[in-house]
Amino acid sequence: MKTKISSLFGKALLFTGLLAGTVNAQEAAPAATTAEDDSRLSFGVYANYASKYIFRGQVLNDEAVLQGGADLGVDLGDAGSLTFSWWGNYVTSNNDGSQENRFNEYNWVVDYSVSLDAVDLSLGYIYYYFPGSTDETSEVYLGASFTAVETADYSLSVSGTFYYDVDEVEDYYATVGLGSEYSLNDTWTLESGVSVGYAGKDYNEFYFEDDSADWNDLTASIGLSAPIDDNTSFSTSLVYSTILGSDLNDATNDRDKDKVYLTIGVSYDF
Repeated sequence: MKTKISSLFGKALLFTGLLAGTVNAQEAAPAATTAEDDSRLSFGVYANYASKYIFRGQVLNDEAVLQGGADLGVDLGDAGSLTFSWWGNYVTSNNDGSQENRFNEYNWVVDYSVSLDAVDLSLGYIYYYFPGSTDETSEVYLGASFTAVETADYSLSVSGTFYYDVDEVEDYYATVGLGSEYSLNDTWTLESGVSVGYAGKDYNEFYFEDDSADWNDLTASIGLSAPIDDNTSFSTSLVYSTILGSDLNDATNDRDKDKVYLTIGVSYDF
């Protein structure tokens, strides 16, 4: 399988359970328990426009795409949280016109996250499916992040994630990065980030036909986000992506090198 893969971009969003009806004093305690149980659930949807579809430095579509998904979260209290997610990529056009106006990729994700003192840990499984073909694969991942700097208006976080393809590739891809947020005012937040990726030789052989472990890609972004109302938020970003390894660059065509693209997104919390 030579189809490249996408990771899910999404976050768990808030779902508010409502109780209706009148209860007497003897029924009040059970009703309160039910409300507390419902408040542990969260649900949200999101939609994004991207002027290109780039994944781990690889250009999967050099034309605009529409991407969207949904997240269902379960708050486990001190034990952490579970999130079940779906994500899809809709191709509006591509270079040869072979995949216009259709979904060409779906991702399903199960994620378990927990905070241990100052470190946030996540463990998950991603299933990648490509409609119209027999291509599919799966990854498991382990991630960690912590906040290095935090003030009233600014925060800087450090993160790292290790992915292992347990199906087609049977090798790893790892990424480390920095992310920051700066509150410009009561509405707008300035967000920026930079990350680098490194992969094993079987991963690079599969995707680049280069049989050596190497640095894969560098991604840098800057953007703005703001709430629209209590449930809806807006975000936009400008992203730069490039292939790092010299051997991988030699194996990559020119359209995969030094790309800049725009994203615009809206999310809604139920």
